[in-house]
Amino acid sequence: MLPVELHKFFWEYDPMLLDEKNNWHEIIERILEYGDLEANRWIYCSYPEEQIAQVVKGSRQISQRTARLWQNLLRIPEEEVTCLKTSCRWNDIPFLNN
Repeated sequence: MLPVELHKFFWEYDPMLLDEKNNWHEIIERILEYGDLEANRWIYCSYPEEQIAQVVKGSRQISQRTARLWQNLLRIPEEEVTCLKTSCRWNDIPFLNN
């Protein structure tokens, strides 16, 4: 079960049903994108750095800004981060640029 302080980041979930072991990808992804300093400290203490890096590398849900921050902090090569590839950028969708 997630700490009560993290519940505010999971507005469309019932946080009481989120399991730290089974839902680790969603939890890390959400905290990286929306979490505050304390929430980020919690994931860094709760999950190994390799697991956090795996989320950063494969997520299509985090923003480029978030991906870039964690890519630099974790020293992940840019080409390994999915969100930094051209095909994932929102500005590549023509009707969104009007």
